[in-house]
Amino acid sequence: EHAGPMDALERPFNDEEEDDDFADSFYDEWTEKMTDFHPSTMLSLDVAPKTGAIFYENVRNPGTLLRGMFYTLSKMEETKIRLTVKSPSGETVYNKEAADGIYSFEAKVSGVYEFEFYNPRWMASVSVTLAAGSDEHAVLQSSRIRNTQSRLEELTHQLDSIYAQFKYLWLHNHRQMRASSDAQTRLLLYSLMQFIVVGMCSVICITYVKKIVSHKRLL
Repeated sequence: EHAGPMDALERPFNDEEEDDDFADSFYDEWTEKMTDFHPSTMLSLDVAPKTGAIFYENVRNPGTLLRGMFYTLSKMEETKIRLTVKSPSGETVYNKEAADGIYSFEAKVSGVYEFEFYNPRWMASVSVTLAAGSDEHAVLQSSRIRNTQSRLEELTHQLDSIYAQFKYLWLHNHRQMRASSDAQTRLLLYSLMQFIVVGMCSVICITYVKKIVSHKRLL
């Protein structure tokens, strides 16, 4: 008589344990594969029954780490979808059919990688959300920001030093030009004074000679 109620009480307890195990495994997988993950692409779409939706990721450098996650949206039940990732040569590098999943793999070759979502259901569409990224699209970390800030401060210091040096050279050249201009002015005045003195001496000499000549004529 008590078997039914005992089973009814045990089922929720087992379900809670399964949920806890799933949460722990998902957290462990996320910690292992998705540390410092920053998606460069995030989209949601509806995949019609027995059809697929294909997306492409162009990898420029071999060894690029491709990471991402997907999950389906359903209020009624767990809705599965299949994600298949193929390399440029057509090799399958990731394949999983589930309501959600995490992928993380290293692109061995450069080229275009194909991501295909396939809906295996016969009657209903599946809504799925994808968050994808790679280390080619990594965001700036705080250490890089600090490094950039220190470089900017160093560049500012160098610019201040260059400006101070330019200002000193400009003042130095300005003083030299002013001294040269003053010397030219003094030389011009000195030459003018010499010309005046020579002219006055010439006039005096001519006047004196004329007087001597006029006195000789009178004698």
